[in-house]
Amino acid sequence: MKILKTVVILSILGSYLFGDNTPLRIAIKGEPSSLNPNNKRIIWDQFVANRLFDTLSKSSNNLKIVPSLLHSWSNPDSHTWIFKIRKGIKFHNGDMLTTKDIIFTLDRIKKKYKSYANIFAKISSYTIIDKYTFRVKTYNSVDTFKIFNNIHIVPSKYIQKVGEKKFALHPIGSGAYKYASGDTKELKLKRYENYWGKKANIENVIIKYIPSDKQYKALIDSEVDIVQNLNYEEFSNLKNNLNFKTFVKYSTLYHYLGMDVRRKKTPAIDLAVNPFRDKKIRLAIAKTIDLNTINKIVFKNQASILSQLSNSSVYGYNPNIKSQLHNIKKAKELMREAGYENGFEVTLHTPLGSREKIANIIAKQLKDINIKVKVSPIKDKKFWKEIFKKNHKYSFFLAGFSVGDSVEKSLNILFGARDGRGRLNFTGYSNPNFDLQLDIGAKSISKKRRLLALQKASNILAKDNPIIPLYNLPQFYGYNKRINFSLIFRAEIEVEKIKFTKKRALFDSIIDE
Repeated sequence: MKILKTVVILSILGSYLFGDNTPLRIAIKGEPSSLNPNNKRIIWDQFVANRLFDTLSKSSNNLKIVPSLLHSWSNPDSHTWIFKIRKGIKFHNGDMLTTKDIIFTLDRIKKKYKSYANIFAKISSYTIIDKYTFRVKTYNSVDTFKIFNNIHIVPSKYIQKVGEKKFALHPIGSGAYKYASGDTKELKLKRYENYWGKKANIENVIIKYIPSDKQYKALIDSEVDIVQNLNYEEFSNLKNNLNFKTFVKYSTLYHYLGMDVRRKKTPAIDLAVNPFRDKKIRLAIAKTIDLNTINKIVFKNQASILSQLSNSSVYGYNPNIKSQLHNIKKAKELMREAGYENGFEVTLHTPLGSREKIANIIAKQLKDINIKVKVSPIKDKKFWKEIFKKNHKYSFFLAGFSVGDSVEKSLNILFGARDGRGRLNFTGYSNPNFDLQLDIGAKSISKKRRLLALQKASNILAKDNPIIPLYNLPQFYGYNKRINFSLIFRAEIEVEKIKFTKKRALFDSIIDE
């Protein structure tokens, strides 16, 4: 009877105890726009792409840029780079990865995907030298190694054979995991056994889109193993649950309140003239919003209040820029000087989740200067789909950007106004002096001179205030004790490094009976 009991228990728990077949289930709060890795440069698209595809270079866990597909490189002059890629790398379908795939990827991105335009604004040409070597020439003395960071390389033969639509439905890459089945709502991955680098620890992975407000329940109900978008109350409850573990990390994502400063008539305000074009109005709003109160209510003082879209650990941070002090008297004075003493009405668009809570408090606070705010919460995918349009319908919005280890990329993409910059310039901001400082920084070989130029650009931006920097948010993670993983600096979960917890003690107790 004792033997039978053991056999039955082992048959039920066998795969959990010893096997690698039990899937790891990860919740993400945003649904990717596509399984095509180059479709959108937004966090959830990139999270999925990082599992399936390789890049020439990538951000390491300490936020440094390190080689990935690249093997070696040389810089014969300030405008020329010679890159060699690793040999023997195969895509998931068996095709060899060569420089033909690198050039095909670059051509495809340049032609089809405008969000990468800032990259190609710096590159004058790129050519194949041989099967594993290619040359890149730049207009200025820029660090091409960093330019290529996080560009996912796609298979030229496969795409040319099956077409773009089939590729997006059944992607083929060279990453540590390969596509098994599913779509953007629930994606099943399988470990790629012929991966050139270190193999993933867990064989099967499921990445499931679950909105923030449903992630806690999904974890408690054992629907998923990892969630990374808990609110503070859920996080506190989970800390007292013996079946789960928790931790907090600050992400590289910086949140801001954006205003349409370009259009004379803006969609979400029923006035002939857009009041956000007046710097005094923008400053009045900045002085009315009490960030300390919002931090206390929404994040229990866990968030880091920003003066700019970076912090002291990011290259280009300007320590001389300070957050606007909460001053209602001064804010009312500015509104009066701008001719808006009686205020106006505006819709504030925001993704669901913590930003919705922030938006509601901002709406309440802005009543103090007679600005009536209607909050319009929108599902993540719909919000980002709209704001990526050239003439989006948002006049007042909450957004965020993952800055990484330097402010240069964010300043160019979010606020640049020419030369292929500003692909995510949702505010429509434009200042020639700002662009000039970015040019000086890009052309400078001197790291000190580049830093000074970036800090000057940030200072110009702070004075023009097309946005109000808000928070660098803590991310509250919860996970099932059946897995083991950790994060250092990057907030992105490195799926490949996660392991299942071994249950040898449980096995031994069963045998002893």
